[in-house]
Amino acid sequence: MNHIFLITSQNAGYGEKLAGTGYSVTALTPSSEIHDALTAGTLCAGGTAVVELESGSPEGRRPLLRHLNEKGFRIIATSNSCTPELKNLLMAEGIADLLPAGDCAGLPAYLNMMNESHAVTSGRCIVLDDDEFRVRMLRSIIGRFNYSVFPVSGVEEFFDQLSCGDVAWALANLGTHGFDLGSLIRRWLSCSDNRRIPFIPYKDMNEGLFVHEFITGLNRIARVILSTEEVFSMLVNVHFRKEIFPLTDTLNKSIEFTSLMNFAGEPLGRIFFSLGMEIFTLENILKDKRFDDLGKTIDRLNSAMIKTSGIRWLLKDNCRGATCGGGA
Repeated sequence: MNHIFLITSQNAGYGEKLAGTGYSVTALTPSSEIHDALTAGTLCAGGTAVVELESGSPEGRRPLLRHLNEKGFRIIATSNSCTPELKNLLMAEGIADLLPAGDCAGLPAYLNMMNESHAVTSGRCIVLDDDEFRVRMLRSIIGRFNYSVFPVSGVEEFFDQLSCGDVAWALANLGTHGFDLGSLIRRWLSCSDNRRIPFIPYKDMNEGLFVHEFITGLNRIARVILSTEEVFSMLVNVHFRKEIFPLTDTLNKSIEFTSLMNFAGEPLGRIFFSLGMEIFTLENILKDKRFDDLGKTIDRLNSAMIKTSGIRWLLKDNCRGATCGGGA
């Protein structure tokens, strides 16, 4: 990801910041340059492309996005706002990353975070879905939290992957071509170990409601049926919380937050009198190891914020008490 193609109105600003952090850049601005590059096959080496999209009329970029996808590029979109039209285009093209247009200083940090690799994954996500763009979205969302995505196209392969263990999620698109829902339900119920695996079926809302799926007994193995948008939202929400809660817990323990929580909101005078003589014997919060541990935890919290910043647009404001398409 060290070579970046810039297709924005602010290539100079982005290019300067990227070059200063070790990235090489190819900048394309006018439509004629983009057309020439597509025609000549210049954009054929893979890598990362930062593409600015107009929030009001993003459709004009669809051929470019499709070409970049076909050539194996990772696409990071930028825009001044996130409209329904833009959301639809990004999800249709399997693009999960959307950053504010013009944040030249923030882009290198985001790319660095996306470049991080881990020797051991946190778990496996099995995805039964034959839509390559949707799988790409899921891989981009889950992968940044150090989980591996294993796409499958049929029920037999789905259960083969489940049997390999270490499964964090099992996701199934009910609209997958040739999908045998009855077989999946029977196979799932035949093994009690499957009950320990979070199973989320989902369906494109454009393909109709979920009455048939419930008639066939899917409600015996699934709490909800979600729309694709709800799946993306749920995964971002849950994985971000799973990332920051342990870090917050570590931070709280390091500073003895529970026993000294009056520091959080009370004025100094009240803290002084409520602690009594204890205020003169507080532990050294800045001794070397504790100070270093605090710094590392805060750095990891900041990393979690950075790598999630580009997928915030996928979050929905959920209501309590879900129904089909807003849960089941």
